[in-house]
Amino acid sequence: MVHPWRSNMITVLDVVANKYLTIESPNFRIHTSPMRAGAREMLPDFYEFARKDYGERYGYVSPKRVEVEVFRRFDDSPVRSVGFAGFGALGVCFGR
Repeated sequence: MVHPWRSNMITVLDVVANKYLTIESPNFRIHTSPMRAGAREMLPDFYEFARKDYGERYGYVSPKRVEVEVFRRFDDSPVRSVGFAGFGALGVCFGR
């Protein structure tokens, strides 16, 4: 028997790998739904600005390219981050 959380996680990973678009900027690799064309075009500039702003504020800028996943459905974010739907996670960071 496959646990429901494992099935949900596999489904979300499959969607990200096979149906989402990848947008690259100097410091980010952004995976996003093809359904959000208007917002998708603004994401690289938004993340680059936030990287610079928060770097200046907090004195740390990641030396590596950051992977960002922007989900179309709210329930996909907690499944991707903690393994099950229904958890109120709006975002998650793995690393510094």
